[in-house]
Amino acid sequence: MEQQTVLLTGFGPFYNHPVNASWEIVKGIKQLWSNQVVKLEIREIPVVYSEVSSRVPDLYGELRPSLCVHFGVSGYKAITLESQGKNEGYELLDVAGQTPPHSTCVKGGPHCIKTDFDLDLICSKYGETETEVDVATSCDAGRYLCDFLYYTSLHQRGAHVLFVHVPPLNNPYSIEQLATACKRIVEILIEEEGS
Repeated sequence: MEQQTVLLTGFGPFYNHPVNASWEIVKGIKQLWSNQVVKLEIREIPVVYSEVSSRVPDLYGELRPSLCVHFGVSGYKAITLESQGKNEGYELLDVAGQTPPHSTCVKGGPHCIKTDFDLDLICSKYGETETEVDVATSCDAGRYLCDFLYYTSLHQRGAHVLFVHVPPLNNPYSIEQLATACKRIVEILIEEEGS
């Protein structure tokens, strides 16, 4: 059986997050991973628009993943599955003090692109798992690097894609709780991708 490649990304440090929970969780998922049929590739993405614009297409070309799950930190108290990425409105400065050209991800691209995953179904299946960590859905990934990365990845059209916002570490969940919960979400996505 050919090994399936799944790409997980988390962000590097930024502003009030010198240790980004998203990257710590991605590393935690990798440590917990035992599925030999699925090759898990993990990458840390700088909180810089131009890096996202260049790295995402390169990662698709290099790894040819069938599934990409991007993680970013938010102020939410639950793990939040994002339904869509938006193309315009990126006015906030990245850690390099820049915004993307024309405040857009892809010039001439559609206003928004939705994930092809049924997020209600993902939440329902997740709810069948014994876990202490809540999960929710959202239709607004925030018009910062999380949203920018999501749209850029969805626009590649080479894989199934989901963006997952995670709470800051220990607010209220530990790294172990979050990594275990996010690992389960990735497993459900792999199951759904194959169905």
